[in-house]
Amino acid sequence: MGLLGVIFPEQYGGAGLGYIEYALAIEELSRVDGSVGLIVAAHNSLCSNHIFKFGTEAQKMKYLVPLASAEGDWGLVADGAGGGL
Repeated sequence: MGLLGVIFPEQYGGAGLGYIEYALAIEELSRVDGSVGLIVAAHNSLCSNHIFKFGTEAQKMKYLVPLASAEGDWGLVADGAGGGL
């Protein structure tokens, strides 16, 4: 459905939509299942958006393209939370 790259340009595997569409998508997902809405929001905001905003072109091609097109995934681990960092 393109939700894991909703705010990123198509050249990076995203849907090319804006933040209003992003917010509406998160709202509708969360209406049915808040955890799914949070997963999609975290994927777009905590992970992929940092690469899009601050990454080099090479980093965007290597990491953002698979993340935005749902071919890649990421994990968030906090020190002391059992993640073994």
